[in-house]
Amino acid sequence: MSRSSIVLNIIVFFMVFILPTLGSAGVIADATNYFKPANGILIAIQDDDYIVNLDASAGVMVGDLLSIVTPGEKLIDPASGAVLGNLDTVKGVLKITRIRSGFSHARAMGTISKAQKGDSVRRYQNLTAIFQDQQGTGSDLYNQLVSGLPSLEWQGYYPVQMIQDPSSDDPNERAQMTFVLTGNSLKVQDSTGQVIRSFPVVDQSTTLSKTPAHQPILPVVAPSPPVTTSVSQPVVAWERPSQKNLAQVEYTAEYPGYQTLGEFPGIVLMADFTLDHGQHLLARSDGSDLNVFVVTDHMKLVAAEDDINHGKIHAVAWWRPEVEGPLYLAVTASSTESSYSTTAETVFTSSVYRFSGGQLSLGVHSLPYLLGTFDRDSDGHKETLLGQNFDLDTVYGVIRELKLEKDGLNDVELDFELPLYFPVQGSLLADLTGDGKTETIYTRKGILYIISNGKLQYESSRQMGGSLSQLTYDVNPGQADALFSSVAFEVPQVVADIDGDGRPELVAVSAESSVFRTPGLDSGGGESWLSVIKYQNGRFVKGTLGEKLEKPIQGLTVSQGKAMIVMSRKDSILNQKGQSYLLALPLAQ
Repeated sequence: MSRSSIVLNIIVFFMVFILPTLGSAGVIADATNYFKPANGILIAIQDDDYIVNLDASAGVMVGDLLSIVTPGEKLIDPASGAVLGNLDTVKGVLKITRIRSGFSHARAMGTISKAQKGDSVRRYQNLTAIFQDQQGTGSDLYNQLVSGLPSLEWQGYYPVQMIQDPSSDDPNERAQMTFVLTGNSLKVQDSTGQVIRSFPVVDQSTTLSKTPAHQPILPVVAPSPPVTTSVSQPVVAWERPSQKNLAQVEYTAEYPGYQTLGEFPGIVLMADFTLDHGQHLLARSDGSDLNVFVVTDHMKLVAAEDDINHGKIHAVAWWRPEVEGPLYLAVTASSTESSYSTTAETVFTSSVYRFSGGQLSLGVHSLPYLLGTFDRDSDGHKETLLGQNFDLDTVYGVIRELKLEKDGLNDVELDFELPLYFPVQGSLLADLTGDGKTETIYTRKGILYIISNGKLQYESSRQMGGSLSQLTYDVNPGQADALFSSVAFEVPQVVADIDGDGRPELVAVSAESSVFRTPGLDSGGGESWLSVIKYQNGRFVKGTLGEKLEKPIQGLTVSQGKAMIVMSRKDSILNQKGQSYLLALPLAQ
């Protein structure tokens, strides 16, 4: 054999056997580490809430899956006497929703059969799993996963031509974990299609790239509802924070409790704060009236507008187009047009008020937009006003910028990019990473997303938002069979240096999942709290700020050494009666 033939054979061997290993070794190691088993006990069941004795110290994260197991008969090899396994009975599957010190809360994924206190729970064990190969090249990766994750009950390998859409199947019969191999990632989903974790897969052409394996290059567009078909979907990439990193953003123990600064006259459905020449202004609405307060160590009412007859108010937002210019209040409101014989069509009739001399004066009304204000230049003032069309099918339609010019308020095309499905309500534009580039942050359907340079950098668990400000509308007005849908107007996130290290953290409202199911019922929803998301060591990690509150949060700011929130208690979803309070949380200096 010639020397050139030997060299050629070595190259072929390297390409065939070595490069695929390089591409999958990191995935196997990451998956084995991430889905590391842990054992615990079911310590309490309260209605739909399952409490287990596992917390962050056991490696448990929000979104993790646990099986409830009754240990069965041991299987013993008669020849060697070795224990081969157990005939365990799985009663059901739980998903972690909240982690506390010493225990965690979880909810059922499908049917639970006679679970009781004292049952064993196992993290990522005794769960059925399948492998969907959308590329047709992942059989070796599947075999390595089966070996690396033996605690899962593998149901088989499905290449691209065999992938079926399981949406029509009984949910209780779906695989509890689905590993989906796409072009550049291994995405792991639960039985509802929600992404648990996404691992980057380095293909052969990028093996020698200078990009580290833990910084995936992923094609990401705006989040969409879970899809389990064979069509390649956007990849959600997020990193599991280490316990050290998590502890550094766990603020709960550092600060004293909330202080009450005052009580509002009635319910607050939405509130917004701003600083005006060093003093805090707070605008609030109960759905029909507007009030403005000056906030110091107490509240003082300075302006009221109760002659509002152009719709139901859903949100308020302060707007200052120029640093030294006047202050405005953007008010998002809706009304119905009775142009149909059966049900009326919902339209938006928003307004912009000028606040001057302690008075509100109406400037522009009947704007056909949802309104949101943003501080794009990070100078502490929201100078950008965005208007978004209301789409009966998707809710969040086309976005325009509204500019105050000599001839009035004009709408123009955006000169910057926003993700598809971006809502101008419950959103923020800010530089969280310190690279001089703006991240897009928004909460939608209980999930918070952080997008940078068109790539999804972070996706939270479904515990974000939880506003009482809601709109229920008919998707098909005029049709014989009404089809109703609802949308929540969330409290926008804020950015502040919470821990004094010179880098900003994101502070956002979080709530129990019950708030999303039945907003306004049961005296105004469940518990709420403030979450803190920090960019640290090249990734986003999450903690909490202050203690939990018994009712929803409808306003938020962090300024001058304290966090201030508006907590609302709504008596019933059928009326606007209730109580609301302004609370302050001093921050450590």
